[in-house]
Amino acid sequence: MQLYGLHKVALEGPCLEPQPMALMVSARTKWNAWQRVGSTSREPAMEQYIQVLTENIPQWMHDHGCTTDVGIQRNKEISVAEQIRLGSEMSTTHTGDSSTS
Repeated sequence: MQLYGLHKVALEGPCLEPQPMALMVSARTKWNAWQRVGSTSREPAMEQYIQVLTENIPQWMHDHGCTTDVGIQRNKEISVAEQIRLGSEMSTTHTGDSSTS
């Protein structure tokens, strides 16, 4: 859920949404993850997202062809937001979580 919170802050900014009802367990869990990131600005959230993803799924960059010099250069040209999108795809693939947002 840490990745979810960082993803939301990176793309939408700090959570300003009202807290979902307790009976909405999934929505409440996601809201709590978003809230835990706090007032972190977008850029640090993006960097932290990539760091956490790399610590938990070290091969994610390799799986996207970013291991050669050309791949590394290509990776540098990919925006951080695109890396987060790619990372989200990897994290749902590895966790089996097919939920979005």
